[in-house]
Amino acid sequence: MSKYSKNPTSISAIESIKESRNFINDCISSPSSKREAEYKNRTEYLKELRKWQENEITLTTKEIELLVLTIGEGTSTYQKLLSVVPRLNSATLCTYLINPPAPKEFAGMISSIGNLYDYNPKFFKLTSTSIDLIAPYEFKQSDAFALSIAGENTLYRLKKEQYMLELAEKSLSIAEESLEQSKKSTKYSKYATYTAMASIVTGILIAAMQFYLN
Repeated sequence: MSKYSKNPTSISAIESIKESRNFINDCISSPSSKREAEYKNRTEYLKELRKWQENEITLTTKEIELLVLTIGEGTSTYQKLLSVVPRLNSATLCTYLINPPAPKEFAGMISSIGNLYDYNPKFFKLTSTSIDLIAPYEFKQSDAFALSIAGENTLYRLKKEQYMLELAEKSLSIAEESLEQSKKSTKYSKYATYTAMASIVTGILIAAMQFYLN
């Protein structure tokens, strides 16, 4: 027999290896294996997501208003927002956005993470051109933001309150001047006092009317 003749035993062993390989590939590509791989990926992703969410904090009313005023002035980068509210972080800001980075989708398994950001009012929106942002996401210093409708309403309220405060301060200043004049004239002191009091009341009424009419 030629030394190049095929050994039946060797051929059988090779065929056995091929069959084993095909069996393994079939197992890997089977629906149950795919489901197991999908479940493993989802579990690992959820661990990463929950770890990111652990950084979330609840902003105070003062901090939210500072952010609203800052964006309302036209300065809207993440870097600027951090300088105004240093304890702000990406996970926290996402909960106040109307268009936050979306969580990954897993076939038939999205329901448990679909309401990731539903529990805070949405004062802001992300205006950066990045697309398909996936949570967990860390904002870049240059990422930009604008006010949502809720944010615009808050800015309007803050501006009205500031206007009323300035009006009240102006009325108080006029009243103080009137009282000072009353000290200089005993003859008209009573009338000057009444005038000062009337100025205060008038200023308050004007401010109140401006508030409710607007």
